Amino acid sequence: MAFGFAPACWVYTLTKQEVVRPLSGLGWDLAYLIDDCLTAARSEAEARFRARQLVRLLTALGFTLGAAKCHLEPAQRVPFLGFEVDAEKQVLRVPEPKVEALTALVAQMEEEVAAGAPITHRQVARVAGKIMAMSPAVSLAPLHARMISLALVGKESWDAAVGDPSTFLQRARTFLLLLGLKNGHTWWAKPTAFRFRAAGDASESGYGGLLPDGELGSDSCFCVPFSAEQAARLAANDFSSTEREVTVMLVCLQWVAAHHMELAMSGTVQYQTDSQAAMFCVLGMKGTPSCLVAVDQLLAWCAERDLELEVIWYPRESALQQEADRLSKDP
Repeated sequence: MAFGFAPACWVYTLTKQEVVRPLSGLGWDLAYLIDDCLTAARSEAEARFRARQLVRLLTALGFTLGAAKCHLEPAQRVPFLGFEVDAEKQVLRVPEPKVEALTALVAQMEEEVAAGAPITHRQVARVAGKIMAMSPAVSLAPLHARMISLALVGKESWDAAVGDPSTFLQRARTFLLLLGLKNGHTWWAKPTAFRFRAAGDASESGYGGLLPDGELGSDSCFCVPFSAEQAARLAANDFSSTEREVTVMLVCLQWVAAHHMELAMSGTVQYQTDSQAAMFCVLGMKGTPSCLVAVDQLLAWCAERDLELEVIWYPRESALQQEADRLSKDP
């Protein structure tokens, strides 16, 4: 294909899919993106065999391999797509040089702002791009780049997305803090044990929820009224049901932490909601600016406590959601 041919990447990917399809059918664990490919095996001997077979297959089909960039000897830590894949711990990690580069870039911007220079769109886009590129290893990365991306494509005003320089730099520093906490903790094989399960709901009166397994004894149910600010926003029709359903997740976790701090530390929490919009907002880190702020507060709170939040949907008619709804209407 000619250099610069627009569909080249698409055509190459389709071709690569047909190459690896028989191998996947044989049970091979393969991951690939365009011209990068990674295979995994349960033993060193099997890994070495698969590497050799893959090289023979690709060269027989006319592919040219860059020997200097290939890692054909089995290893439990290998670079792949700009990340370090750790097979022993089953995690993805952002390499230290990338972390240092982002830290240096943010520090340079802080010095320029302190000297009175404005933050340009190009600088913000550069930081957002670096943050977004870390999303496979740091789950909160898309959230920190989402609003900036909306501004860059014109779907959100620049001022609303970025704010003043101090606000933007604070978000960048927050991401660096979360990067230090979460880097190397993103599992591709998630643990199945939960610290606790919770169900919650938000009405037009307040928040309510419960721990169905009763970890807090008589305090395993809660009902919390809106704050004065939230009540005023609701009266002004500026507090959407989706934002309320996201907010109640944080209210629930904070309530658990207030009664049993260790229970809300280091583990996975399963939260049940009857709002599909709120579930997709949290899992996809997409939504209106006010909803993204609520998601930001929720996931940052979890990251600081090494908590993984698993949000699942249940119909409104389910017993737990009915009870959570009743509690939310009597704060």
